Amino acid sequence: MRFPLSAVTGFIIATPLLLAPLGFAQQESSFQPRFTTGDRDAREGFCNLRIRVDNVTDVIMFGDRVTLRTFAGRPAFDVGSQCTGPMPRHGIIDFDFRKTEGPGRAVVTDSPDRADGRLAIHVTDPSDGDHEYTLQFRWRSEHRDGWDGWDGDRDHDRGFAPAPPPPAAFGPDRAFGICQAAVKDQIWSQFHFRDADFARVRVDEGRNEWIVGEAIARRHDDRLAFRFECNVDFREGRVRNVRVWERDRE
Repeated sequence: MRFPLSAVTGFIIATPLLLAPLGFAQQESSFQPRFTTGDRDAREGFCNLRIRVDNVTDVIMFGDRVTLRTFAGRPAFDVGSQCTGPMPRHGIIDFDFRKTEGPGRAVVTDSPDRADGRLAIHVTDPSDGDHEYTLQFRWRSEHRDGWDGWDGDRDHDRGFAPAPPPPAAFGPDRAFGICQAAVKDQIWSQFHFRDADFARVRVDEGRNEWIVGEAIARRHDDRLAFRFECNVDFREGRVRNVRVWERDRE
């Protein structure tokens, strides 16, 4: 079954609901799924990514590589991922995602499209140990050889090289990052607390460009809990406004 990019039927395409605490060091690894067909130029494809996740991990696929960025918990790892072929680098016109296994939440934070074939999935696992996740998705490309986004044989026959894909847009994961940085600056300038850890960070319902959440910051042996909200320009990658207040004084 094919789904237009604008459809939301049985799957999620959204900004991430949670972001890992900054107190954890990011760990990154990558692998290549096993490709079940030899056709790297197919216009349609399917992936079945099987990942073991403990706490918070971003799963990013671009071309023939899958990158795992673990923000909290033990590093995530592959447990037998398979795809029909590489993801197209651009030119994707239909995309369908479903999480079919795993107790936590898996949210698409960067959806592949005509401009950029990069896929990012934010996985948040419960805190009772690691679990296996199965992330399934299908795509269809407008190019016959969606791997490169152009028909190489015909272009070489004409004597010119293909145009490169346009640059990637500012992603929501970076929007969360600049919001956190602005909140940390505000906590320091307004309350003189440092080393903020973040929790329950999400895009506010009904306000698509507002990010809200909670933070706990420290000053010597003191700890103080805050709530915050950021108004972020997702296209230009800048914070328009940030507000921080003490959680106990609401």
